[in-house]
Amino acid sequence: MLHRLLENRNLPFTFLQSSLFQKWAIAVILCMIIALVMAPDINLSEPQYKVGMIAAKNIKADHAFLVEDKQATEQKIYEDAENIKPVYNYSKSVEDNIKTKLLNSFTVAQENHKKNVRENKLSGNIDTNTIQKEKKVLEFNLGIYLSPEEFYILNENKFSRELQQKLSRLVITFYNNKYITSEILGKSEKEKGIVIRKRTLQLSDEMINSSQLYNIQEIDDVLQRTVSLIFKGEDKALKDVAFSITKKLIEPNITFNKEATEKKKMAVMGEANPTFFQVQKNEMIVREGEKIGYLELAKLNAYLKDTRENKLARLTVMLGFFLTAMFLSVVLYL
Repeated sequence: MLHRLLENRNLPFTFLQSSLFQKWAIAVILCMIIALVMAPDINLSEPQYKVGMIAAKNIKADHAFLVEDKQATEQKIYEDAENIKPVYNYSKSVEDNIKTKLLNSFTVAQENHKKNVRENKLSGNIDTNTIQKEKKVLEFNLGIYLSPEEFYILNENKFSRELQQKLSRLVITFYNNKYITSEILGKSEKEKGIVIRKRTLQLSDEMINSSQLYNIQEIDDVLQRTVSLIFKGEDKALKDVAFSITKKLIEPNITFNKEATEKKKMAVMGEANPTFFQVQKNEMIVREGEKIGYLELAKLNAYLKDTRENKLARLTVMLGFFLTAMFLSVVLYL
């Protein structure tokens, strides 16, 4: 019948009558069908999914794959950045400057006091104007205001070398292993501590816990204990003056380094590893009629991406089935 049809229509496809061609055609078509049936599914076009869409069909994972949880990754980056200890610059010169200022100021005051004592002995009178001038000179040299009571106690002690040494020891002891800042320390900073950056011969960082941190407005208790230690056995009036003068002289010895802190945060954010979770083979990603949420969308996007990357491998598998079927056909059939 095929022969008569070709003759009637005068078609130039006489090769279709060849039994060899017909055998090869049947073998190729059957091998292609076998390859398509045996090979994994290959999607030539990818559907687009959005949050809030309704799934048109059940979508099940035909292989295991990893999904990046971007929300968890961002949360981890945020937490890591927040856990970075703030960086403060430490200055040893603050303590040294206060000691130098004390010693120099009291040395001048002691000399002026001795001079005035000699002059008063000669004249037999106490010159209040001279005392006021001495007070102003001492205030200028110290850089602080002195109450009349404070200056009176210091004057009574003749600005002695012993008093100078005790005040100097008071400053040294107070600053020992203590870091004073003008910044208001939050609860998190007190819990996690800070990083102290010291500029010596080489730049070095040191972790500091909250027990060594003090705000400049919160030093009264520790300073009072230090005064009691250094001025043990002295009368209360002198202790009170030592406390009040030292408190006025105390300055922060650390300052917040915003630039260094931000650099540490950026470094941690850049080094943060993404958070993944695994979808198992045959796990249902989304069911027909369900609304696609954030988690389902993350799974679908990861599934499509993984499928896209494996498309070449699937094509290779299909080609392998085809060639295997062709080989068997040639050996057993053709």
